[in-house]
Parts: sequence; structure tokens; C-alpha cells
Amino acid sequence: MAESEADSLPAPLSSDRFEAILGSISDGVFTVDTMGRITCFNRAAETITGFSRKEAVGRPCHEIFRSNICE
Repeated sequence: MAESEADSLPAPLSSDRFEAILGSISDGVFTVDTMGRITCFNRAAETITGFSRKEAVGRPCHEIFRSNICE
């Protein structure tokens, strides 16, 4: 019996697993929502910006990065 396409797709990442993966990346990684507010911020992004994850998440991207990256 052949597998259907849906059966061969990987399961979605849990929030904890997603955070663990982002934490292991040595590059600064962040995500924003449709309003430009930071929703995720990894350790490397903390080092690069000087802002902690707690300080950055929920704030507008332009307040943290002060550059065109947020446009």
C-alpha cells in the first residue's frame, strides 16, 4: 500500500522544539507579526542587539533594530 502525500509530511514543530532549534542557531534570528512586533528572538539576536528576549518580544521591530530591516 502506497503512502499518501499527507502521510509523508512531517508533523508541525511544537513551540518548545521551535525555540530549541532557534536557540541553537549561531546567527541572530527573530520573527515579527503582521504589525511588525517581535514574536521570537534567539540568543544570538540578544547578543547582537544588547536586548534580552524578554525586552524585545512584543515590541515593534524598529524600536530594537533602529534600521530599515523592519520596513
